[in-house]
This record gives sequence, C-alpha cells and structure tokens, in this order.
Amino acid sequence: MLAEIIIALAFIVCVSELLGSVGLFRLVPVVVAFAGSGVAACRLAGRRTIDQSRGAERTNVVHLDGWERWAALGAVALVAAEWTIRVADSLERGMTATADTLWYHMPVAARFVQTGWTPRLHFADGNSLTVFYPATSELLHALGILFVGNDVLSPLLNLFWLALALLAAWCIGRPFGAASLSMIGIAVVLATPELVLDDAGSALNDVVGLALLLSAVALLVAATASDDREPRRAIQGAFVCAALAAGLALGTKYTLIPAVGSLSVATLWLQPRGKRARQAGLWAGAIALTGGYWYVRNLVATGNPLPSLKLGIGPVHLPSIPFPGASRVADYMFDRHDWSGYLLPGLREALGPGWWAVLLLAGVGCALGALLGRSRVVRVVAVVGLASFVAFLYSPQILGIGRARPIYFVVNVRYVAPALVVGIAILPVVASRFGRPARLALLVAFGAVLVATQFDRAIWHNSGTFISQATVGSSPRVWGVVIGAVIVVAGVALRPVARRMRQSRAYSLRAACVVLAALLAVGFPLEQSYLSNRYKNPPVMPRIDRWARATHHARIAIVDFFAQYPLYGTDLSNHVQYVAHRARNRQSSRITSCAAWRQAINDGRYDYVVASNPGFPFPSRQPALEANWTRSDPAATLLIAESINGAHVWLFRIDRKLDPAGCPATSPAPGRGTAPAP
Repeated sequence: MLAEIIIALAFIVCVSELLGSVGLFRLVPVVVAFAGSGVAACRLAGRRTIDQSRGAERTNVVHLDGWERWAALGAVALVAAEWTIRVADSLERGMTATADTLWYHMPVAARFVQTGWTPRLHFADGNSLTVFYPATSELLHALGILFVGNDVLSPLLNLFWLALALLAAWCIGRPFGAASLSMIGIAVVLATPELVLDDAGSALNDVVGLALLLSAVALLVAATASDDREPRRAIQGAFVCAALAAGLALGTKYTLIPAVGSLSVATLWLQPRGKRARQAGLWAGAIALTGGYWYVRNLVATGNPLPSLKLGIGPVHLPSIPFPGASRVADYMFDRHDWSGYLLPGLREALGPGWWAVLLLAGVGCALGALLGRSRVVRVVAVVGLASFVAFLYSPQILGIGRARPIYFVVNVRYVAPALVVGIAILPVVASRFGRPARLALLVAFGAVLVATQFDRAIWHNSGTFISQATVGSSPRVWGVVIGAVIVVAGVALRPVARRMRQSRAYSLRAACVVLAALLAVGFPLEQSYLSNRYKNPPVMPRIDRWARATHHARIAIVDFFAQYPLYGTDLSNHVQYVAHRARNRQSSRITSCAAWRQAINDGRYDYVVASNPGFPFPSRQPALEANWTRSDPAATLLIAESINGAHVWLFRIDRKLDPAGCPATSPAPGRGTAPAP
C-alpha cells in the first residue's frame, strides 16, 4: 500500500508540474492528464504489484503482538485526537492559528490556481526569503482548490500526511517484527506541541516532509530486508519507490536536503559494487523526477538552485541572494544565558514536558542503530538520523534579529524532527535484539512520554503560545475526543473487515465506495459551514478581513502586511501582491521613495492598497511611509484603519492613477496612536 501511495503522489506531482510549466494548471487539462496518465500506468503495470507483505520478517525476535497492537491503536487515537482539535478550529473559522500559513504557504497555492503557472516566482514579502522555497506541498493544496473551487480541503490535508507518517513507521518496523512499536514511537514525535500547533489544520509542511522521509526509509528497508523469496522486480520497484519518496521530500522543504542527501549516499553504499553505477542512476533519476523541479526553477531564475547559499568551488561561485540575519544553533550552544533563556525553554515548549525523553530516545536509537544495527540498512538509516541532527545544529536559520538572542529557536525546533523520527523509528528494531524485557521497557517509555505530553497546556487546554494562536471555544476539543473514540471503536470492531479486505480486492473496493459515499454525505454541509465562517472573525485585523470576504476580482497591493491570505477572498479571486523593488537578479528590497511607490501602484493597476507599519503584527514605532505616501494623494481614499496591540493597518481604495510628481516634500509618520481615522 505504501508503495502504491508514493507512486500515485509521484504521478500527481509530476503531471501537475508539467502542466504548470506551460500555463495549463487548470481544471480541464489537469483532469484529462490525470485520467490519461492513470490509464497508461494501469496498462503498463498490468497485474504486477509490489507486495511488501512478502518481505522476510525476522523470526528470532520476541513478539508482544497483543500488548503492542492495542497500545499502537491507543497511540494513533490519541495523536489523531490532538490534531483534530486544531483541524476543527480551522474548519470553524479559517486557518488563522499559524502565521506562515497566511504569509506564504496558502498565497503561493492560490497564485498557482489564479495564473495556471507553477514556475513563476511569487514574492509574498519584501525580501527574497520565501520566494525560492520548494513548493510541492503548496502544489497539492492548489490541486484541492482547483478541484473543489475553494480551500475547504486545506485544513484537512495534513491529516493525510499524519496517517502516511504512521503507516511508514509501521512499514519500517514490520520486517523486524517491531511494526507496532515503531508506529507508537513516531506517534510520540507527532504528538509534540510544536508539530500539533504548527501543522494540524494548517498549510505548514513539516509533517509532509517527515511522512515522505519516513516513506523513503520504509521502502528502502523493504527493498533491502527482503530475502530470495521476493521477486527481483518487486525489490527493484521498492528501491525506485524509495527514491521517488525521497525526491518528493526534497521538493517539500530545504531542511530535508541533509536527510535526503545522507540517505542517498547510504543507499548507494548498500548496493553491491558491481551494480552501484546502475542503481545510482536509478536513484538519482527518480529523485530528480519528483524533487528537482523547484531547484531547476531557481536555477533558471537566478543561476543558482539554492539562491540563499553561496555555492561554488574556489574563486568560481554561482550568483546568490543572501538573506541577512541568518545564524546557526551552534552559534548559541556555548552561552549559558542562551541556554537558560531560550534553548531549554524552547525545547520544553516545542517538545512538551517529556522533551528530554524524546531527545534521549531518538539519540539512543541513532547511536545503538549505528553500532548494533541488526542489518546494514538499519545502520545506515541510523547514520542518516545522526547526519540530520548535525545539520540542524550547523545549517543557517533565522533564530534572532541579526545576531541577537535566539528568540525564534522555539519555532525552529521542528527542523530537528527528521533526526527524531529516524532515531525513534529504528529504536524498536534495535531493542528487539535484547528480547522481551527491552521491548516492554520501550513500550512503557513511549507510553509515558505520550501521556506526559497530554498535560501540556497548549494541546488540550485551549492555550495560545509563541508558536500558535489559541483555539476558540470548546467544540474543537469535543471533536478531538469524538474522533479519538471513533478510531478506537473502529479499530476494535473492524479488525475482521480489515482481514477480509486484505484477502479480497473486490471487498476492498466495496469498502472504499462506502467510505467515499460517507465522506461525500458529510462533505457538502461541512463545506457550506466552512465558507460561511471562514475568516469571519479573525484574531488579527477583523474589519479588513471581513471586507475582503465581500470583495471579488480585485487587485490588492500590500506592504508590511504578512497575514495576507484572507485578502484573497472567499472565492480566492483577488490578486494580492506584496509591492517592493525587484532587482534583475530577483533580489527584493523595500521601495525607498514616494515617487517610486506611486509609480509601482500605477504599474500594477491596483484597486486597493493595504499598508501597515513595519513589524506587523508586532508593535513597531517605525514610520509607515507607504501609508503616508498613499494617503497624501487625492486619488486614494482611506476605507478602513485598524489597530491591534500597537500595530496599525490601513486600507485605501485607489480611484485613479496616483501622481508620482505630486509627492510631498516630507512624509510625517503616523506613529503610535496617530493612525488616520476611517
């Protein structure tokens, strides 16, 4: 099943990228292309399938199947309940909990749908930080918008990736008789506060990358742990599928480059010497197919696949667009003030009360896996986890303003998750070497950490943190409890059904039809409720966001306003663009003169301008120059002025072209408490 899911995702992503490259990312071409490629794939595949269940399961391990399987069901129900809280909150009022969702994830997805083009760069801010990010996750959100006509599927999409990550964890442990324990271990990581608060019900893509990385590891284990009873074609197919999954992960986040790179090196080391060149070609080709698109886009646009890095050899370097202020976790590791003020509190807030146990379990898994791994594949996967942890310490990140204290460390702890999931996924495999007591002790440790995490104030107690906004009302928690209970009941009651589904493809098809019919019956009222309440009462700028709900097919210029996604409107027809100076090398910078600002508004044919004081949504005393440059022109009419926590936002209607020659000699700043009245 895992291999089939990865193949389907590879088809979906590659076909969408191909169509988007020629401006055909539209509903009709996408449907026709998907249908045609699906028929062609079925004809090519024929009756051949990759049967992972035939892999050689180790027989010299001590099983705790009964206890472990029931514990796995409970862990899955618990983590699903946690995630459902945030999903239900997003379905009730829109995806408002995380800033990055509104800043660039969903705006990029909406722009794909609006233009039909995928390689065109979309600047969602005044610098070049996010514009070059890989966007496979956003492409899948765009597909949901394309098919449904709105973004109702987006709050639900990360639940699929949550399920895929748990399935991949099961597949990692299965060849070694540790499937349930591996799944419980990954549930421990996925239940930590930062992943729940950031990814559940949002468009953030950390769980996407983790699910795909785990899938690549699981398929590599399936290809390597098979014995002579497994057909050679199936083993090779699992190998290629692992590369496809690794490529999809690479196309999701920059932070997975070290993990995918080390996995690639380790994979080639696993191959027999006489076959390494051929296998290297297959692996590299599959990764390039599913993960190279966005890097080629960057190469064509800037001359560098990673424009934020200075890549080169000796005196020869590729063009780069460095982002000032980047630092590394290692830069703060020897300062006790940073440890007491930011690093330790950040680990506690991001990973929960059992943060030290999560790190310890992952570290022990990587260390023991590298030293005592029962097979070469376990040892090399452990090395991938260690390499991912070292990369977290030394890779450039935005941890503070300039060289200031690492105030953003708490939101960057999620970048260590690849090392955590790899280490914890293989820990049960290593523990199996030490017999029943070790497995039982590990089961107790996983359970203790998972239970301790539930006492974190941010998960069940409706609390907001530095990471995410609080949920509203008690209904999201009620839905969390309901979904958790449904999973437990379904897991107990449907075991005979699952057995029959494995034995009969026709029975599986009938069960899938029943589930699909149930989803369609629930989907329509859910969609209507979501669209009625979407961004109706947002926590940041409610008046401006409510105005956007009733505005359609407008061109809206923004500056210093990062919570921009609600401005796209309920039908996502508004064209929203951050206005800044774009250099020929694609570097973006702030417009510095009134005349240039007004000319940019004219050139963009904007109908409205939304301007904020710098630092939004955090209070700032810096002058809102663009707001004054717009307000001082008679062609602009102030419609709304809002303030929240010292931050000011102004909405102007542009009635006719602005006058670049009519700029005032001086532009007094509104300052705190002096925002223009509506």
